[in-house]
Amino acid sequence: MRTLALSVLLLVTNMSFACSMDRAGWAEVVEEQQGLTEAFVLAQSKLADTIIVGTVQDVFEANESAGYDWIALIKTELVLKGAPSPEVKALMGKRGFKPDFGSGEDELTTCDPIDPAIVAPGEIIHQTERYLIYISDGVIVRSNYYPIAPEFTAVEEIEFLAKRTGYKVR
Repeated sequence: MRTLALSVLLLVTNMSFACSMDRAGWAEVVEEQQGLTEAFVLAQSKLADTIIVGTVQDVFEANESAGYDWIALIKTELVLKGAPSPEVKALMGKRGFKPDFGSGEDELTTCDPIDPAIVAPGEIIHQTERYLIYISDGVIVRSNYYPIAPEFTAVEEIEFLAKRTGYKVR
């Protein structure tokens, strides 16, 4: 038990050395992250031909020629942009995509804000989950758990888009 406690203490200590900053520093990172997220959401909303809230009914393998690993079948609940439809199919998970955080590692080990565009091509949603989903040319370009997500709740994102773009829920 003592070894486990010591191991956890060393892990936490090493993590804090890797990323130690004061409250003002964290506030700056959070503010910068919010700015990156807002810019990305606006850019994706312009790129997307469809923005919906829906529940994933099924996920199945895409044809290899599609260039994406999966197809999601989504039951539409709300439409912010695009033609209303009870169901939508969209490709997701760019084949062979691996995010590049610039560190040469698979994991992100920085305290800096993360540009949401870095992980967008690998966007994956899961069956039975409810999301705010942006689709462009049949490909999911952004998704956000509904109603709670770490960067923007989906409700905050809808309010933000309505305020900045004039989109309306139909």
